Amino acid sequence: MFDVKYKVIQDTLDGLMKARARAGMSLNKRQASVITEDMENVLWNCGLLGDSNPQTLLNTMVYIVGLHFALRGRGEHRNLRHCPSQLSVKTGANGRRYLEYTEDVSKTFGGGLHSGRQKQKITQAFELLECPARCPVRLYELYNAHCPTQRPNNAFYLRPLKEVVVR
Repeated sequence: MFDVKYKVIQDTLDGLMKARARAGMSLNKRQASVITEDMENVLWNCGLLGDSNPQTLLNTMVYIVGLHFALRGRGEHRNLRHCPSQLSVKTGANGRRYLEYTEDVSKTFGGGLHSGRQKQKITQAFELLECPARCPVRLYELYNAHCPTQRPNNAFYLRPLKEVVVR
């Protein structure tokens, strides 16, 4: 909130913060640790990622979507929709299939009047022909095949059933 009577204090604080930042005394940004290729291999080899059961497949989808499409946290994952979906399988000119993510609204793209010059993020994750078990396209199609056809439009991730009812 901006109030004219506090302008002198705000300007002084702003100047002090800028001077400290130039002197290298700025606050460190919190940043998650990087998952190395070796760490990821351990997750796949131990069965924590994969398609061996519904919960593992769900966890893998969260990981794959976050990794390939740079979703910044639970809010962006939670905003993924089933219909109209921001994820789609497409085929490139070379015949190779890929999973495409189209961003709606995020921290950097608000979609309003002031977002006119910003571009919507559209990214692709190509199928892994050399390692089908880790292929994002195959895992996406498998996940969707196991989801009910009558699911909420605004929910991409669904909790697996505890017991399967066979009819």
